[in-house]
Amino acid sequence: MKLRILKRKLLSLLFLIPLMSLSQTNIDSLQNLLNKTKGADRLPILIDLSKAHKRVSPEKTVTYALEALKLAKVTNNELQIASALAQAGDGKLLLGTLDTAEIYYRQAFEIYKEQDYFEGLSESYLDLGNICFFNASYDSAAMYYEKAIRVKLDLDENKSLVSLYNNLGAVYKKTGQTDLAIEALENSLEISNEFNTNVSKGLALINLASLYFNRGELLKAMNYNYEALQLAEETNDLYTKSNAFTNLGNIYSFIDDYDNALKYQKIALNIDRKLKDWEGIITAHNNIGNIYLKMSKLDSAEYYFLEALELHRIKHVKIDLETTNYYVGKVYMNKNKYNEALEYFNQSLKASTELNDIILTIDNQIAIGEIYIDKGDFITAEKYLLEAMDLVEKNPYKDEYKIYLLLSKISQKENDAPKALTYHIKYSVLKDSINSAKRAIMLSELKSSYEITKQQDKINLLLESSTLQKEKIQKQKVFRNILIAGSSIILILLIFQIINFRNKKKANRILKKQNDQIQKQNIEIKQKTEYLSQVNKELEKLSIAASQTDNAILIANSKGEVEWLNEGYTRLYGYTWEEFKKEKGTNILKTSSYADIKEVFQHAISEKKSQMYEAEFTSKDGKAYHIHTTLTPILNNQNEVIRIIAIDSDITQLKKVEKELKQLLVTKDKFFSIIAHDLKNPFNSLMGLAQLLVYGYDRLTPEKVKYFHSNLYQISKNGYELLINLLEWSRSQMGTIQFKPVEISLAALVEETFSLYNGKASQKEINLTNSVDEKSFVVADQNMLKTILRNLVSNALKFTERGGAIEITEINKDDFKEITVRDTGIGIAPDTINKLFKLDENYTSEGTEDETGTGLGLILCQEFVEKHGGKIRVESKVGFGSKFIFTIPLKK
Repeated sequence: MKLRILKRKLLSLLFLIPLMSLSQTNIDSLQNLLNKTKGADRLPILIDLSKAHKRVSPEKTVTYALEALKLAKVTNNELQIASALAQAGDGKLLLGTLDTAEIYYRQAFEIYKEQDYFEGLSESYLDLGNICFFNASYDSAAMYYEKAIRVKLDLDENKSLVSLYNNLGAVYKKTGQTDLAIEALENSLEISNEFNTNVSKGLALINLASLYFNRGELLKAMNYNYEALQLAEETNDLYTKSNAFTNLGNIYSFIDDYDNALKYQKIALNIDRKLKDWEGIITAHNNIGNIYLKMSKLDSAEYYFLEALELHRIKHVKIDLETTNYYVGKVYMNKNKYNEALEYFNQSLKASTELNDIILTIDNQIAIGEIYIDKGDFITAEKYLLEAMDLVEKNPYKDEYKIYLLLSKISQKENDAPKALTYHIKYSVLKDSINSAKRAIMLSELKSSYEITKQQDKINLLLESSTLQKEKIQKQKVFRNILIAGSSIILILLIFQIINFRNKKKANRILKKQNDQIQKQNIEIKQKTEYLSQVNKELEKLSIAASQTDNAILIANSKGEVEWLNEGYTRLYGYTWEEFKKEKGTNILKTSSYADIKEVFQHAISEKKSQMYEAEFTSKDGKAYHIHTTLTPILNNQNEVIRIIAIDSDITQLKKVEKELKQLLVTKDKFFSIIAHDLKNPFNSLMGLAQLLVYGYDRLTPEKVKYFHSNLYQISKNGYELLINLLEWSRSQMGTIQFKPVEISLAALVEETFSLYNGKASQKEINLTNSVDEKSFVVADQNMLKTILRNLVSNALKFTERGGAIEITEINKDDFKEITVRDTGIGIAPDTINKLFKLDENYTSEGTEDETGTGLGLILCQEFVEKHGGKIRVESKVGFGSKFIFTIPLKK
């Protein structure tokens, strides 16, 4: 999965705690010395024994440290107390008891601080940094390591900086700050060379190899590993050697050279077994299983992964359990056992998230997403893949292209061609940088580098051998001259024969090697051909989708210069590519109708995320569209924006529906407002008057009873009119009113309407005049036209003062009859006229004698007039009456 930098080995000298490398003999010597020593003299021996047992038995490290602590407290030696506390902390840390370790470390720190003992302070900063590192508090860890470095520099203890810079490099690597990690490790390497600290140098080389591997610089990673391996050979450092072979195996696995990958992983496994390094053995099993997994040898892979899982159990090793669970899940996923696979992936994901292991978290999310794609649950799959992409944006990940490929598949399954095209382009850009041809070249370079190194060593040995031979020949010159003189002819013939034999053998070997290379190249060419064929099929599908979609797709470079339009663009806007360039130009920043296009475009470039906006656009034939646009940046493998894809979707109909929905909501609110208030009030009045008549009839005079009866009639009539309007309006909103236009006598209908209101007109002494020609006919729905006239006359009566007049007239205009209802009432202010036919304005006012209304009647009039294809308008001036004018089709 990734290079193992430290094999996560807490007990080895390759990690954060500097450990003593004492043999068992030295430990025995110290133990014998302790047995012979009494009193306070035992204190330094106990501390040395505590240090000596760090590698072999952390439990004894704690035991000796606590015994030293007890003795130091008796002698009241503060610095010795602090030293014992620090050693106890180291032991607890190695045993995984982080909370207790931190308590010991902080007690030691307080003593060193109080005593102004800077050497101890620097070690405490290192210890506290280690605690933060293991708790995944990387910012705090970096802070403590940097403080320790500053103290070491002040004390001029440069040799001690080696492990600190190594630790700092490990923190920066964890937080994705690759450049800072390399800088820290190179500092460690430089100091290691200066002071010849080979063990620390080996650790720095291994870390650098890991970083360059993650950056895709395989040749550098290989060279650093070989240098670390050579150093480990010289010092017989088995831990560094095991790490180097593991890393080499992972590199060869990445470039698909599985034979070499298995060879190096098995060498590492053998070393780990000699060391009884159970964490290393588990890691080796996982790495070997992963190679078999890539070779599709699922049973072999499952064997090694389950062996690793069993070692976790019987050896109580929790480190890297999340990695093993991930690998077991991979096997089950490849065997299509999705439920079992998800169980292991979810366990691994939970642990990797808690440990802040970003790369493993991404690997789990990709695997889970892939399973849900196969199960047909695209929503869940996309959720996991997008979460993985969020992590990748902040952390380099060499297999990022896999995420885009899976997202492209989801979009294809969901028939979202533009999104599928966007993801596939991103996938192709990233995939091109690590294609098989490039990996083959890398492999060739790596092998050549190693072979050249081996050949140079052989040449050096031959030169040394030649020098020794010359000295020997010089001493035996006389004897050799005699031998040469006597057998020169035979020797020459023999040499020629040997040379000829060797040349033939060499030629055969070269020919065989060339044949093997040709055969291998043929296989690779076949694989590439099959791969390109598959890619072409995918691109063909995407091409069809891009051409057939109704969405307009435009591709521009990072400066906004348009490079391509799809056929959907032509269908939507009417412009071909050549017409677009001629009419609009070639830069999206100038062609777009969106006012803030430059700002949105720059956001897409700087934030490297999709941006969305809405704008109006007029097509070539003059049709207006409401467009939703998504600008998506396409990145190369250097995380630089190289293209921008603009996808336009026609949302004109959606906006229309949105507007209609808004109107419906206003209608609903008005409906409930009328029911809650205007319809309720008449019934309240009716019930109040009825109650007075029922319970107080005996006490009421005849005049009062008559007055109440008159009010009851008027309230009932008003309520009835309101109810009729409300019912007709609600039926209109629900579309249940049938529109049946027939030929109608307009004069007769006006006369019928006036007859309904003669009583009210007489009461207010208002004159009603029907000026409509008796021969005037219109084509209209009789009930709707009655409702229009009834509401307009009712309104005129309401707002006309006593002694006024109301007149209905008509004239012909084109194919319509223009009907006017004129009154001599109080008139309407200009700002009020604009509110009369708007339901959301909710405008009502009281009549000249406090008559009330809902404003619903005029809304109903407008709807019914427009239903006929006509229009309604108002002409009015305050104090000079009003004219309500509407049109209805003439008799045909």
